[in-house]
Amino acid sequence: MPVRCEGFRGVSQSLGHHIANDTIRDWVFDKVDPDAPARFESSPYDVAIIGDYNIGGDAWSSRILLEEMGLRVIAQWSGDGSIAELEATPLPILLDELAGRDRATFETIDRRNPRRVVRALEVIRLTGRPLSAQRTERRAGALGDLAGATRIVVFRRAPDDLRTRINARVDAMFAAGLIEETRRLLSAGLGENRTAMQALGYRQVIEHLRGERDLAGTIALVKLKTWQFARRQMTWFRHQTPARWIDLETLDEPQSGVLKLLR
Repeated sequence: MPVRCEGFRGVSQSLGHHIANDTIRDWVFDKVDPDAPARFESSPYDVAIIGDYNIGGDAWSSRILLEEMGLRVIAQWSGDGSIAELEATPLPILLDELAGRDRATFETIDRRNPRRVVRALEVIRLTGRPLSAQRTERRAGALGDLAGATRIVVFRRAPDDLRTRINARVDAMFAAGLIEETRRLLSAGLGENRTAMQALGYRQVIEHLRGERDLAGTIALVKLKTWQFARRQMTWFRHQTPARWIDLETLDEPQSGVLKLLR
């Protein structure tokens, strides 16, 4: 797991530390198999030391004190933590902290996604403020201030038209050899990359190759998953950005109409 950390760098002299944390979050946390058996039995006395620098070994002393108090340190990231400890960090403990520090984010976040939960807590710990409050301020302030200088335009197709196009695209992907492409990728090591294994299309084809579903059912499932993903994209734009929405069917000539609006 290569990480380029240039030590004391950046405004806070801690950029290298954050780069390492981000790398662990992106390349370790999401590789844990959610269906794998637990490596230990959790207890009410489990704690995780998150965000320590361990400068001069101070994290070691902190860990000793916690353990002498009767607590069990099950994860310590990333100052002196091992990969095994990071992978074993119980999601319920992180969720408990998030619920206590930012209830609004806890209610809306995908609580089955460790990467998102850790990212939310990282922002809260670094800033000392709820993530939900920061999002509200960005929407009301920063993004609003940029509205005059930055134009965000979302071109929207009618649902029936969009779904027809999605279905046609999926059919074309399979006709162009998606199954054979997936076989080649598996032989090249795709199965060892849990992140890539979750990619839309590949995941369903891999399940087909394992005998979990016939070809017709696989194609239908990829169409459904792609449609659901497209709807989530629309939801993101509605809730995250102050955008101008334009229905393409209202334009007489969509291509020239789009270019005209973007000038």
